[in-house]
Amino acid sequence: MHSHINILLAKEVTESFRSHRFLIWTIICGFFGILSPLSAFYMPNILALIGSTQNIVLTMTEITYRDAVDQYVKNFTQLGSILMIFLAMGSVAGEKADGSLQFLVVRPITYRLILCSKML
Repeated sequence: MHSHINILLAKEVTESFRSHRFLIWTIICGFFGILSPLSAFYMPNILALIGSTQNIVLTMTEITYRDAVDQYVKNFTQLGSILMIFLAMGSVAGEKADGSLQFLVVRPITYRLILCSKML
């Protein structure tokens, strides 16, 4: 069983490079890695503009790099898990469409092992 997961993981890594899923994952993580510090930096200005139009006084503490990292981690845990599910879902659908999923199912490999390798 241990060798099955290694083989499936190697197949998924190769497939993710060939189908550009790894590139998509890297671009989205990089985008949010840049967006989180920028939004943390400009948030006091945005809130000041919104507060001045509504006659609301908003006070905020000083923004530090830890706030940007915390915001990135929160965004990444939410969006990363959703993105991982969508990429695995597309991979399963693609393998089912081209018939390669049937080849894996007739082997002594469980559905759980196949899905686990796609999520990793």
